[in-house]
Formats: sequence, C-alpha cells, structure tokens
Amino acid sequence: MSDEIKDMLQAILGRLDSMENQMDEHGTILKAVRGRLEEQGAEIKGINERLARMEGDIKDLKVGQERSEQIMEKLALRSIEQETKIDALKRAK
Repeated sequence: MSDEIKDMLQAILGRLDSMENQMDEHGTILKAVRGRLEEQGAEIKGINERLARMEGDIKDLKVGQERSEQIMEKLALRSIEQETKIDALKRAK
C-alpha cells in the first residue's frame, strides 16, 4: 500500500474514533436525559395527585360555604322576625 493511502486510512480511522467517542458521549447524555425525564414524570404524577386532592378539598369547602350562607340567611330572617315580635310586644305594653 502506498503511503498516501495509508495516510488517508489513518485519517479516516482517526475521524471514526472521534465520531465513536462523540457517540459514546451522546449515549451517556441520552441516558442521563432519560433518567431525568423519568424523575420528572414521577414528580408530575405526585403533583397531579396533590392537585386532585386539593380540588376535592376546594369542592368540600364550597359546599360548606354554601351551607354556612344558608344558615346565616335563616338566622338573619329569624332575627328580623324576633325583632318584629319584640317591637310589637313593646308597643302592646
């Protein structure tokens, strides 16, 4: 083989080695990215579970608030009725 061909083959082999090293690095990076994605997936799942619980709590709070508002309305009406009766009793004296 001529020296020129040997030099070309050496250059090609050098480039192939460089590309192989880059591919190894890319593989390592890809594994790290996949691992991080799995971690984030688990975090997102946990966040979704907490969000679902919070939504349930908010619905419960709304129901409780509505019940409290109805009770307050009834109490306000009773108070007005009682004040009216008291005023009528005072006038009757």
